[in-house]
Amino acid sequence: MKLIAKKGSSLKEQIKNDYEKMIHTREEALSFVEERTGIKPSNIGYVCLYGYTCIFDLKFLFFESEEKINKNLFVKNTEANCYRISTRTKRGLKLYEDFLYIFNYKYLDYAPYEKFGIFFQDAPACSRWEPHKEADRYMIIWENSMMDKLKDVDNAQYTIMP
Repeated sequence: MKLIAKKGSSLKEQIKNDYEKMIHTREEALSFVEERTGIKPSNIGYVCLYGYTCIFDLKFLFFESEEKINKNLFVKNTEANCYRISTRTKRGLKLYEDFLYIFNYKYLDYAPYEKFGIFFQDAPACSRWEPHKEADRYMIIWENSMMDKLKDVDNAQYTIMP
């Protein structure tokens, strides 16, 4: 489901700010991995929990090529078809702990959206949502199962596309 903010709305500004924060934090996380391992992932995955999203996680690292990957530091995450940092080595464990120390609190919060009638914390525990930008439109990509929760909400700030 796409929840598209209407132009000029305060919801658009909220989504835009969260989108920019997400992009910045993602780049910061990718650079963190590169600085400490010598190889930059092409992307990093994240987890969502109880309405919070974009909690970047070293269990979901994606690489363009597998040639330079240090197999002692990175192990295959077969469930997500990517790599993760191995915490079985001292170096990997230290890297993971340092990452958590820096990035554990750099996530997107659901609270600012409550004033728009959008309650992410009412979603299932692992409901994925993400701010997104297409052309000049800002939106939230969200699971279709949440459509029922929004059908009676005044949508002066947004339109919904399933």
